[in-house]
Amino acid sequence: MLNSFINRFDALISFLDNRMNAILVREVRRLVRSNFITSTLIIYISILTFACLMFIGLGDSLESNGEGLFASVTAIMGFFGFLTVVAYTAGTTGMERANNDLMYITAIRPSSVVFGKFVNALVMTFLLFSVSLPFYTLAYQLRGIDFFTGFYTIWLTFLNLLLGTAFVILVFTSVKNTAQLYGAAFGILFFGFPFINLLASTFMMFTVRGRSPMSGLSIMGSSSMSGTFLLLMTISYAMIIAVFLSAAIANVSAPTSNKYMPFRITVTICFFVSLISMCCLTPSVSDALGGWSVTMIIFSLFLLLRSICESDEYSFRLRRTVPQRRLFRYLVFPFYTGRLNGVVWTTGLFAIAFPVYLLNLNSTYLASDTELFRILTLVAFAFDYTMTAVLLQRLGKKFIPYGKTWAVVACLLALFCAGGMLLYQFVYYNEANNWSDYESSLFSALNPFLEWKGLRTASAMIWFVVLAPFAFFWAAAIFRTFAPANYTRFTDEQGDGLSLDIESDQSDVDNPNLSVSCLTPLPATQTTIVEQTPIYNDSNDNDASIKNS
Repeated sequence: MLNSFINRFDALISFLDNRMNAILVREVRRLVRSNFITSTLIIYISILTFACLMFIGLGDSLESNGEGLFASVTAIMGFFGFLTVVAYTAGTTGMERANNDLMYITAIRPSSVVFGKFVNALVMTFLLFSVSLPFYTLAYQLRGIDFFTGFYTIWLTFLNLLLGTAFVILVFTSVKNTAQLYGAAFGILFFGFPFINLLASTFMMFTVRGRSPMSGLSIMGSSSMSGTFLLLMTISYAMIIAVFLSAAIANVSAPTSNKYMPFRITVTICFFVSLISMCCLTPSVSDALGGWSVTMIIFSLFLLLRSICESDEYSFRLRRTVPQRRLFRYLVFPFYTGRLNGVVWTTGLFAIAFPVYLLNLNSTYLASDTELFRILTLVAFAFDYTMTAVLLQRLGKKFIPYGKTWAVVACLLALFCAGGMLLYQFVYYNEANNWSDYESSLFSALNPFLEWKGLRTASAMIWFVVLAPFAFFWAAAIFRTFAPANYTRFTDEQGDGLSLDIESDQSDVDNPNLSVSCLTPLPATQTTIVEQTPIYNDSNDNDASIKNS
């Protein structure tokens, strides 16, 4: 019986060992061998011990000592977390990516690479929190802080560390050389962390309370918060982390693969989860949905800008996964990698968020200073600028690659915004300082950042109508090329070999010129059976003869 138990236990260990993340094993082994964890914990425990002795020996009452010690331990833990966990993950990921580490060109899946990095950071974070637990217990025994406030503060610090880790993984998996590595490090140091904190607080407060994000920050850390708010905050952070990690997986994936499909599926799931959580967990559903709809509309516009940087051409590797049936092809089309696919996908997100905005327009606080035509004007300008960038990129493929289409949008914005202002100052130099006159002039008609008035709305709609035919024919041409590829094995004429031919599904493609034959049977690739006769020893001739047919 004991032998049977040992055999089953060994089988279980072997099963888990074979399915363990190879990147996680490598990262943990690197930490142990470099003594990084040991030195970090020694310094961390020494600083916490010094802070503990200072607060126990100082102060007028035990309650003030307990509150101060708790705040100090939390601040030290957050600082060390960002200095070790986040910075260490950013450094290793960026250096490996810039130096073309072998794990990015092996058979390891991109999801394993990203999740191995993230889980390693999670293990390091748990290690720091476990070391801090005795000091938190001492601060709680000294009184001055209630359990819910303490748990909320610790949990918020933990979520911020995970959010920062996911953000640096996203940024540093996109670098390609050392110059981009240093530029990304500089940008994160000065702009990255404030951005992700503002993003998390904006999404949480702007959607939950239906108010300005800065007006709701006063309740952070308040003991009056309920468990529902804590749950909603956790869901918000989890969705942002999932979006960052899925985008990092897209950065690591091969260019010819369906790299953006996991990202779009993740964003879609988070989109509906956030909508359901707003309806179920918020006290004021109407205000929460109003803020949520505006947040998602603006987010969909950013996704639209990112989607137009993808390619119009479908690789054979991607077309192999296209469903054969027409209905399934329509359903999966928005989630596949491709420029038109991304435009259709973001349009679907907007088509869901915009009716929610209309239903809650009168209830949300936005109704006082934001009207319906402003959202329509913003969306029309987003379509105009992106479709114009696509048109210019298609006309100049030799000079503008697919990944730089966003630069075309930036140039268009600079031309119609800054250029219009400079031209106005040049023509009407006497009224250059009159900002109200510039807002009402024709030079500001295509500036989407000014107040939405009738002039800008009309210009956006006219531009939209002009671009609509190009968008229609471009979409029709791209969609017809989204056809599956089938493997067909056949025997050649001699019957002594197998070849591989690829044919497109002509039942769904009207143009016969769109048929694909990526692997044509060539003489060098065909299998030839060579019959070799045995060696005969002739008594009259000492030479051996070999006959090949």
